[in-house]
Amino acid sequence: MTPKSNPQTEAEEKYNRAHSRTRVVVERAFGILKSRFRCLHKTGGCLPFTPEKCAVIISVAIKLHNMCISQNVPLSAPYCDMGVQDEDTDACSEGDRDGSQQRLRIIQMYT
Repeated sequence: MTPKSNPQTEAEEKYNRAHSRTRVVVERAFGILKSRFRCLHKTGGCLPFTPEKCAVIISVAIKLHNMCISQNVPLSAPYCDMGVQDEDTDACSEGDRDGSQQRLRIIQMYT
């Protein structure tokens, strides 16, 4: 999902604000995971696996991170919030039609 590049309605503006707030939370969570598990950080390259396998790896990393929290294991590297990177807005191709339709359904919930 991407934000609307030029929101025309109040619903689109609300969607963009909600999208931004949610994305910040997700980016921070991934930043913490990348600090704990350096193999997930871009300096280690990208994960050379299918998206499905990457989803399993991320899920396991989250579970391991939660175990570390419950056992008071500190982060091995200090967490550094690099901020949220800009994202292409409305950069949908033909293959992203389902995503565009889903975004429209979400925006309509803000009316």
